[in-house]
Amino acid sequence: MPKPVRSIALLAICLSGCAFFTKAHTHVVYTRASNKLTVTHVAKSGQYALYIDNDSIPAVVQLLKKSQRFGFEENDEGRIRAIAGDYATVLPRDTKAAQWKPLPYQNR
Repeated sequence: MPKPVRSIALLAICLSGCAFFTKAHTHVVYTRASNKLTVTHVAKSGQYALYIDNDSIPAVVQLLKKSQRFGFEENDEGRIRAIAGDYATVLPRDTKAAQWKPLPYQNR
């Protein structure tokens, strides 16, 4: 295969892969400083933990299936709500940061 054709093929594969990966995520972050609210879809089924501020112990753990929604949104009262599948909870008013992260797989 000529070098320009290989380069174009490699670029096409990378671009299609990049587009694929932007559709689903493994974690979502909220910070009060940026006030950016994101709701996206789970990339891989598993347990996802909600960490608030610098806590090392999760506030909650939810079992989510691939493509279920999770993230952070504003409720009707203007408060920040963490959502994961059918689960939702309003964050404490003094929350500076929160994130949903996948828990590592545990062999049982």
